[in-house]
Amino acid sequence: MVKAGLIRAGPVEGFLATTWVINGQEGIVLSDKYPAFNNIEENLCSLVHEMGPPRSLTLAMNKIRAEEELARKWLQANEALIGLEVVKRIHSRECNEARAIKTPK
Repeated sequence: MVKAGLIRAGPVEGFLATTWVINGQEGIVLSDKYPAFNNIEENLCSLVHEMGPPRSLTLAMNKIRAEEELARKWLQANEALIGLEVVKRIHSRECNEARAIKTPK
């Protein structure tokens, strides 16, 4: 999805992430509006949440929350392996650059 450009981010309000469908093509948009959630760990959990089963069932929501927690634990356990600190710095820099472009002077 990432390579196909189907995961996008922007300063949208009211949610952390949601799915979209345009002309039958499905994707995900992540909000970068909320600083406390604008990091790799929270974005990963948002993606896991949006890629989960339909939200209409309470059981499905419990499953999604469990998957989010597993993703968070995996990320924390493998931080050194995947060089998460480097990734976080790159992500932060890219967010700051994007914000500077989007913010009128």
